[in-house]
Amino acid sequence: MKNVAIYYRTSKKFPNQENMQKVKCREYCKLNKLKIFKEYSDLNTKGYIRKRKALNQLLEESNNFSEVIVYSIDRLARKVNILNDVDSILKKKNITLTSVTQKFDSITPEGIFAKGLHFLLAEYEGAVTSKRTKDGLRAKKIRKENSHV
Repeated sequence: MKNVAIYYRTSKKFPNQENMQKVKCREYCKLNKLKIFKEYSDLNTKGYIRKRKALNQLLEESNNFSEVIVYSIDRLARKVNILNDVDSILKKKNITLTSVTQKFDSITPEGIFAKGLHFLLAEYEGAVTSKRTKDGLRAKKIRKENSHV
């Protein structure tokens, strides 16, 4: 049976995501007969930050497993450079990165291309979400200012 690590990250906006991620990742491991070495959680943490306690611990303990399971790539990080950095560290140790909701492999040129697209989409989605949040806050501020007139 293959040892794996599971990594979760939740944002402040959706702190209850962790439970859904756990359920899906654990189901995936059970279905694929994977033994969970350890689960790592960075809760209420932005995906733009590289220095995260659980992520760093996962990388430090990476000699104990051969695969890292995430719910989706954007749960690992929302910046291409961070995703490439973590992926590179894992690759050097022959550790596979697997997304439960996104299918790609790290062997074929097509799989590597698909993984790169998922990395780009994670950053794009984060940027769009950030912009919408800022626009919404600005609109709310303008409405509030106009209501006092």
